[in-house]
Amino acid sequence: MRSSVQNLVIFVGAMQSARRIPFENPKVKNRDDQTVLRYDEPVATMLPVQEPKLVTTTVRDYDLSEVSKLLYSDYIGITMIAFLPGYMTFTQPLFIQSPMGLKSLYGDASSP
Repeated sequence: MRSSVQNLVIFVGAMQSARRIPFENPKVKNRDDQTVLRYDEPVATMLPVQEPKLVTTTVRDYDLSEVSKLLYSDYIGITMIAFLPGYMTFTQPLFIQSPMGLKSLYGDASSP
C-alpha cells in the first residue's frame, strides 16, 4: 500500500512540476559532443564466464544508444498498458501503470 501511495504522490508531483520545467533545453543530437568515451560493456550474468568487452564510442553516440534503450523499455510498457485493458478487459493495471511511465521518464531524465 505504501509504494502505491508513493507512486501516486510522484505522479501528482510530476504533473505539477511539468508546468514549470523548461522543455526548450538543447537535445542530445544538438550538443554533438564528439569526445571519445571508453567503457567496459557489462557482461550478462546468465552466460558462462566472459571477459567484459571494451567499447570505444563518442559521448553523443553513447547518449543516443542509452536514450534508445530507455524508449524501448517505455514502449514495451505502453504496449502492455494497451493490451491488458483492450484485449483482456483488465483495467486495474492501466490505473496503476499510468503514473509509472511518467516516473520512469522523469527519473531517467534527471539521472546524470
